[in-house]
Amino acid sequence: MDTNSSRNNCAVIISSFDGFADIWEPFFTLFFRYWPDCPFPVYLITNQKKYRNVRVRSLAIGEDRDWARNTRAALASVPEDYFVWLLDDCFFMKPVDSGHIMRLLEFLKTRHAATIRLFPAPPPDESFPNDLNIGRISKDADNRISLGGGLWNKDSMLALIRDGENPWQTEINGTIRSREFDQEFFCVNAPVFHYPEGGAIIRGKWNHEAIPLLRKEGIRIDFNNRSVDTKRATRSRIDHLRKTAVAQVLKKVPLIGWILRYLYRRSIK
Repeated sequence: MDTNSSRNNCAVIISSFDGFADIWEPFFTLFFRYWPDCPFPVYLITNQKKYRNVRVRSLAIGEDRDWARNTRAALASVPEDYFVWLLDDCFFMKPVDSGHIMRLLEFLKTRHAATIRLFPAPPPDESFPNDLNIGRISKDADNRISLGGGLWNKDSMLALIRDGENPWQTEINGTIRSREFDQEFFCVNAPVFHYPEGGAIIRGKWNHEAIPLLRKEGIRIDFNNRSVDTKRATRSRIDHLRKTAVAQVLKKVPLIGWILRYLYRRSIK
């Protein structure tokens, strides 16, 4: 494997914007704590602001438009043909194996594949003989496109995105568009990156499940900038309670069962 060639043609790109500047510090604290030997240049997509760290290059793309246009502008300014794509709330919780990333990158390039999803959510739906513990994502698979952690061929992502779309629309519509691609799509069977599933931010608020993890890591959180998604926390607690053995017994009592169902329905609205 030509390691130098791989390094010179791959980058890490963090998708973000100025409105999330308050989470850059915790993100990069954990990024470099758990991937200290990252062999690629690291880019952060911003609007006007810059993250002050010599290891990070801010891609200040200017006025915030839609996600697809922002991404297209950022990719146009990156010389590398391949990249590791991460969202700004994918806070690492375990060490990253650089050697494994390099082997996956070589596989991507050799197969001329579009992408390798690095977090199996959802997992691959086709087996594929290899020694990298990855599977293939079939053309008919739902959620074939995922914008969580992944290795990408830059031309493939550019061909999938459409101006005016947000990330969720791109995942849905891009999945449909990807069925016209001749390139293969792959996914790991076990996470290469370990971060809270769903991310640390939910609808602009802190995911309550990420808070204890961040505190365990010694990360200080400024709740003045964004609050915790308490509704999601309440829903999670109610969901946990309704699955307990005691709740299963109580649900058989007509009035109590009705109350439990009512509370759960209210929590998911």
